[in-house]
Amino acid sequence: MMGIGLRRRWTRVAWIAGALTLAAVLVAAAIRQDWLDGRQSGAVWTWLERVSWLAALAGLVIAVLATRRSAAPSPVVQDAKTPEARNLPPRNPAFVGRADVLKEIKDGLTAHNSLVIQALHGWGGVGKTQLAIEYAHRHLREYDVIWWFAAEHPQLLGEQYAQLAVAVGVATPETDTAVAVNLARRFLRERSRWLLVFDNAEDPAILRDWLPDGDGHVLITSRRRDWYEVAEPISVDVLSHAESMAMLKRGPAAEAPDVGGLARELGGLPLALAQAAGFMAETGMSAGDYLSTLVQRPHLLLDEGLPASYPAPLTATVTKGAERAEAADPAAAQLLRLAATCGPEPVPLWLFADGALPEPLASTAAQPLALRRSVGLLVRLGLARADADSMQLHRLTRMILRSSETDQARRDHRVTVERLLIAALPSDDDKDPANWPVWSALAPHILALDPVTSDSAGFRHLAAWWVGGLLNRGSLREGLHLAEQLHDSWQRRHGPEEETTLHAAHVLGYAFYLTGRWHEARDIDERTYQVRLRVLGPDNQLTQLSANNLGGSLGRLGQTGEAIALYQELVGQLRRQLGAEHRDTLRATGNLALELRKSGDVPAAMALHESTWASLSEVVGTDHPETLISAREVGIDWRLLGEPDRSREILRETFRRSVKILGQDHPETLKCAHELACTLRELGERREARTLLADTHERRRKLLGDDHPDTRESAEAVAEV
Repeated sequence: MMGIGLRRRWTRVAWIAGALTLAAVLVAAAIRQDWLDGRQSGAVWTWLERVSWLAALAGLVIAVLATRRSAAPSPVVQDAKTPEARNLPPRNPAFVGRADVLKEIKDGLTAHNSLVIQALHGWGGVGKTQLAIEYAHRHLREYDVIWWFAAEHPQLLGEQYAQLAVAVGVATPETDTAVAVNLARRFLRERSRWLLVFDNAEDPAILRDWLPDGDGHVLITSRRRDWYEVAEPISVDVLSHAESMAMLKRGPAAEAPDVGGLARELGGLPLALAQAAGFMAETGMSAGDYLSTLVQRPHLLLDEGLPASYPAPLTATVTKGAERAEAADPAAAQLLRLAATCGPEPVPLWLFADGALPEPLASTAAQPLALRRSVGLLVRLGLARADADSMQLHRLTRMILRSSETDQARRDHRVTVERLLIAALPSDDDKDPANWPVWSALAPHILALDPVTSDSAGFRHLAAWWVGGLLNRGSLREGLHLAEQLHDSWQRRHGPEEETTLHAAHVLGYAFYLTGRWHEARDIDERTYQVRLRVLGPDNQLTQLSANNLGGSLGRLGQTGEAIALYQELVGQLRRQLGAEHRDTLRATGNLALELRKSGDVPAAMALHESTWASLSEVVGTDHPETLISAREVGIDWRLLGEPDRSREILRETFRRSVKILGQDHPETLKCAHELACTLRELGERREARTLLADTHERRRKLLGDDHPDTRESAEAVAEV
């Protein structure tokens, strides 16, 4: 509307200027032609004539300019740039005070043009998280990217970086974690208008490796003070009495005489004050009654397992809310307890779709609308927050609820959640990228239940499958660490021949294999195979999987003859039991072909590789990682058989698809890149080969380390070119 008005105004100016120009020209012409027979002197008429011509010229200029302005498109007043990505928690409308600390944060972050990191530290519930949220919302327009990391479990930071990469458009949900992390960090390194918040960090040494590069801003919240070598520490204290009163003087309690006493009893702890204010507004409970509850039942203030730094009002508020949920909606109360048993990260609502639930929650969960009503009640009571497909409890709320339960109730809730997680297992194919987002959603809740201590064999198997999935996604360091932890703990607790201990040993051998620790892989694979062979027999699927792993380890160590003999026997068994087209049979057949090629029998290897590639394309699809691996091996065979043109064609297409499906930095993609470069070198395309080899070597060095055999292979190839 403003643009239209301006154009009309300039149009009027143009018409007025044109009219004045015409009048001035006519006057000048009249004087020139003596049309006006005045009695003035000739000098006066000459002066008037000149003024008329000047006025005409000025009017003409004004008319032209006004016409252009009226025809030009009007400027559009746009809103500030929308951030490219943000997952910022909602703003707390009850936030008050903190002006000095907010200014200190702002001054510190903007004092330099390079990366600035600040750590907000203080005791639990003092409001560090709310302070970081408030700062981010106040300065929302100053950042293009604001990303919130739940830093309590460092093992999950890679997944959260991967989510950032997807949000800013540099990765897809199917991209493996290691690739997505690198893409996200490169995105940040190349920009400056971003803010990252690492909430509830516990260990500066661990978090240091996850901090980004670039010229942005980082906020850390933590209970610890020793951040001096990582960040600029900022101490966060409790609120003043006046600020505490301001938080409580809302709704029915605004004029109550007991507000001051309640504020003093709550000790200025922001989380406790916010909980109290919300509860009183929701229930209509007076400040005096709330204060009486705290005075009369002090045992609620410090419950079993809670650190002394958590104040009484917080525990009482959460307990009261849980009691009200129980009275209003027993299903909501059950949902609350199960969510508290899960991790502090968002709990997918589809997790409760399985029938392994107690009543009345089972009936409620079977009706999506009823389940949403129960979630809404928990949100209104200040016990949870929710989005489109998940709910989340504050970590303090979760801890308080857990500590208020009896030992038997905690065991029962754990058993239920373990069953829910087992039922949510997408499939036993942990190599399929389509299943990776589901594993990412389950991961924090698997960790929260601590699989090391679980009495459920099914849940321990689930944890082992999850770790195997991490390895298949390319998260080699994290997968190796977790595999070692599970195997060592279960071996001590359940014995070396217990089924879940053997499952963990199987995964650990795979982790050793992928990280280049082949002697360790062979040793643990040999032990696992021998135990399963003795206990389960040669025809058991688990025994056969162990044989497959052992053959790979033997082959990597140059024991080709032993590997061929093992694979030939295995392939024969699998064909008799499962058929030639079963995935297990095809996997073993491909591995047999690999060892035959090492022995020098390339034609036999080619025949097996081609048949395996064709079958896998039908069984699991052309984009499945196992199919891509098989295609790569066929490309290598063609090069060795003297057909580099066919090799280049297959390897180039396989490399393209591997980048799309697995990502540029996935170990299998890098293997394909290396082999493509070798084929290009043989064809004389040395410039492209040199570039690809150098890039592959650098990526392998970052992902696998300088000592990994694959990294050394790339280094030697670069030197040769």
